[in-house]
Amino acid sequence: MPPLRAYEVCAAFGLGRPLSRGHSVSGGFTHATWRLRAEGGVFAVKLLHHHWREPERRRVYEGTFELERQAVTAGLPAAEPVIAPGGSWLEDLSQGPVRVHRWVDGVPLRASEVGVDEARQLGGVLAAIHRLGIRREVAAAALLPLWDPAAWDEYALELQELRGLRPAMERLRDVVAAGRSLVGKPVLSHGDLNVKNLLRQPDGVLVLLDWDSAEPTDPAMDAAGAAAGLGGLQGRAPRPAVVRAFMRAYRGGGGEFDKADYRVFAGMLNGLHGWLFALYRRAVSAPTAAERAQGRRLAGQLARRLPLIIDSLDSWARLLD
Repeated sequence: MPPLRAYEVCAAFGLGRPLSRGHSVSGGFTHATWRLRAEGGVFAVKLLHHHWREPERRRVYEGTFELERQAVTAGLPAAEPVIAPGGSWLEDLSQGPVRVHRWVDGVPLRASEVGVDEARQLGGVLAAIHRLGIRREVAAAALLPLWDPAAWDEYALELQELRGLRPAMERLRDVVAAGRSLVGKPVLSHGDLNVKNLLRQPDGVLVLLDWDSAEPTDPAMDAAGAAAGLGGLQGRAPRPAVVRAFMRAYRGGGGEFDKADYRVFAGMLNGLHGWLFALYRRAVSAPTAAERAQGRRLAGQLARRLPLIIDSLDSWARLLD
């Protein structure tokens, strides 16, 4: 990772003189993050992927700012974004598009640390995000796009970890297609409520980071996907009590959720399809051997897990009631 151009960032965002060169923060997949001390305080500086320079992507990305702004104004546990003197939350600098937030001290969560108490907090947080009511007029077909399962035969020619995956992808596509009938009134939501985006502060409050994936979603599908993800659907140790606690808090916080069936996981499965495609692309075309190896390893893990996830959807749906 190239060093952060601290003086340029400080000048663009009005942070005062830099007091450190910036220390890289591990954990990013497509973006790079630094912890930077400056006269104005301590900040998290995020360098976004270069594709956010593209005008259409930039327009979509800037649409996420409205949700983040309202969430912070409403007092939801999130890092405070820094607005540049010119009024932008995203600045195109020589290294690429850059975001800045006030630094939040805390301990990153691991999956094993998401228990009933944490699930209650997060169910309430998601309900509050949905209550902001930032509606997006998105057709079900656009919200849950379909794909040709045969394409995965071609991907498997380049990445052996994907061999034999097509039957699972056909089943996955069927669930996504069926889920279109459940789409109600999409709202703008965080889009990635899971352990990698959570910090526990010293007082126990969980802070939700990384609002870059904010996107329109059906509220019930968003809640179901978050509950199942936190409850271990993608792992090997399901935690039913976590799922139930999350859903009780979500409903108690004003979240609307009717009786569930397997179709309510269509949004989550659509996201897993996109994630697996991103891993495939990383495995075959990332610039470094380490990045390609990481993509190959993660793609293999998810490819092996997908059939088991699809098999378990009915039992997981019962946990949501």
